[in-house]
Amino acid sequence: MKRSYECDLSAFWEAVASDYDVVADQFPARYARAVDLVCAVGSAATRNGGVFIDLGCGTGRALARVVSASPSSRGVGVDASAGMLRLAKERLSQQETSHAALLLQYDVASPGLVDAVTRHLRSFCRVPRVVAVAVAFVGHDLSPSKRTMLLKSAARLLDTEGVLVVADLFSPDGEGETRLAALRELDEVSRCLDATDSGRLSAAASIWTDHYRTHSFDWTVDSVMGLLRQQGLEQTRKIFFAGQVGVVTAARR
Repeated sequence: MKRSYECDLSAFWEAVASDYDVVADQFPARYARAVDLVCAVGSAATRNGGVFIDLGCGTGRALARVVSASPSSRGVGVDASAGMLRLAKERLSQQETSHAALLLQYDVASPGLVDAVTRHLRSFCRVPRVVAVAVAFVGHDLSPSKRTMLLKSAARLLDTEGVLVVADLFSPDGEGETRLAALRELDEVSRCLDATDSGRLSAAASIWTDHYRTHSFDWTVDSVMGLLRQQGLEQTRKIFFAGQVGVVTAARR
């Protein structure tokens, strides 16, 4: 049974925010490798300055790494979850990079996203040149219409010579197989957390499992690139790790 896309995503992410990093660290290495690639793309784009925007930044795992890699760069993290942003703020503070990053609580699939980010960015940076935009592990949670809105906004925020990087759990071989693979991984995560005797963490993993049990895994790389081509972007790189985890980069034609 497919999910209707009508669930409250903000409530879900608030529920898992406090334990997100610990649970996420138990996922297979391909997820971390995908995030590593997102960070590498963002760091390369900002090595001479510029702004890196992370749409759906979560706890700031990628954002903090990118702004730390280049002292002259600036970062913007956008997320709908106050709990996630609180943890992102703590991460940036611990790395002493709070001055280099702006955190905004906003729905990344909202039609007003571009105007909201642009308005805040102008007061944060003297010359807000957006050289990289990341959309990592966000789209699979959204309805097709909201994915379209998200990618259109990402393309609009990007500077003429910037790069867009999309990392996610795609469905190359059919959404049923992708769902089964995701649930198998979550079961393994739950077993690992059970071994730590942490009831709280196991409960957090169970929330994820319940969320994805009827999830509609129907996002494909082809559909991503079809949308981006409509925005004047062309694919520059595509990497699939084991399973359905993939990373795509695109730039202006």
